[in-house]
Amino acid sequence: MEVAILGNGPSYEEYVDILNKNAFDIIIGCNFADERLIDLVDYSAFADAKALRMMRIQGKHHDKLGKFKIIAGPRAAAGLEDVKCQPGGSQTCREYFEQNGYLDYVLQIPPGIIDPAESDEQRFFTSGHLAYVFACELLKEAEITIFGCDSMFNGNHRDSLSNITVNDGTDVKSDKEVHQGVANKWKYNWRVLHELYDNKTIFRGPDGQVINLRIEDEVY
Repeated sequence: MEVAILGNGPSYEEYVDILNKNAFDIIIGCNFADERLIDLVDYSAFADAKALRMMRIQGKHHDKLGKFKIIAGPRAAAGLEDVKCQPGGSQTCREYFEQNGYLDYVLQIPPGIIDPAESDEQRFFTSGHLAYVFACELLKEAEITIFGCDSMFNGNHRDSLSNITVNDGTDVKSDKEVHQGVANKWKYNWRVLHELYDNKTIFRGPDGQVINLRIEDEVY
């Protein structure tokens, strides 16, 4: 089974033309995929609740609810319990999502992962990591190609889709850089997952670069 994970790094732009249903059996997004790709996404992974809450009734992205099946991390699922399904509603957002079949999986974080920072502003177990755990644990023999995980290649991770889908931006380009120490923790967590699972895993990054985790981590 060929599985694609669509990350938020700017390099995903290089691969829009090949991210189509004919190339992959399943496509997993991270938060909200680019509008050019969102209709191809089968599942989308949410590590934190902020974006998920935007799909509640009257929420900014309520129109995206039902376009894909939701994979939630433990922090995201817990965050859905702190907000109502709509302003003044009686159900929690989690109850609403579950009862209507939108929330398909709530996954736990594997052991050995660096997860919470001391500040709530940054987490080191991202939606990309969560999507990968889902593919390895639920799709079993999946051969996985990961797009837009730029920190694996250049040590940085500029905002791209996030400034469209979570905020109000209209341009996928951004000069904002995450500190390299954070990107290193993300990379560390990828190594932990690489040791935990045996799935064939390929990262496709900027300028056509490729990392194959099953061939001595070769970059070419």
